[in-house]
Amino acid sequence: MAVLMLSIPADDGWTAAVDGEKAEKVLIGGALIGIPLKAGEHTVELSYTPPGFRAGLIITVAAA
Repeated sequence: MAVLMLSIPADDGWTAAVDGEKAEKVLIGGALIGIPLKAGEHTVELSYTPPGFRAGLIITVAAA
């Protein structure tokens, strides 16, 4: 098993999927995101939702 190291700063808002399935993230060097991968070709998808986004959206909709 190897770890794909990304030059993306670690933040709670990041989620990762490998081949369409949710993947575990690991902290590399106390600052960057890593994703463990098995040998072979993979499709890695990353998405980011800022912390507090959902709560802010609910408050905005309720206030409107």
